[in-house]
Amino acid sequence: MIKVNTLMKKFVILFITFWIVLSVFRTLFNFSKIFTEERVWIGISDEQKREKIFGPVYSFLQIIKQQTIKNDVVLMKTDDLKNFYIARYVLYPTRVTRGVNNVNPTFSVTFLSTSSAQEINKL
Repeated sequence: MIKVNTLMKKFVILFITFWIVLSVFRTLFNFSKIFTEERVWIGISDEQKREKIFGPVYSFLQIIKQQTIKNDVVLMKTDDLKNFYIARYVLYPTRVTRGVNNVNPTFSVTFLSTSSAQEINKL
């Protein structure tokens, strides 16, 4: 009985030691990423970060954001659903729809990423 308790203690101590060593290693590894991978993100503004993440659709949506107000409804025609959902995120609280609903839009927007077609029309 005494041997089992001693063996169990050693196992628990070994497990906790391994866990601490692993945690320290992961922390140091993540800290090293600041100087390698995240270096390009440190000196730029939030707007520039979003443009890098979302691509050219973000610049186009910023133009739309300047022309719309809170209660406007934007009808968006796009070849990629990802751009539609980015538009919903960026233009919030302005309502963005794809024309499925029976809503009278105040703006019609076309953004085709395959042909670089961009168009904004006030209805």
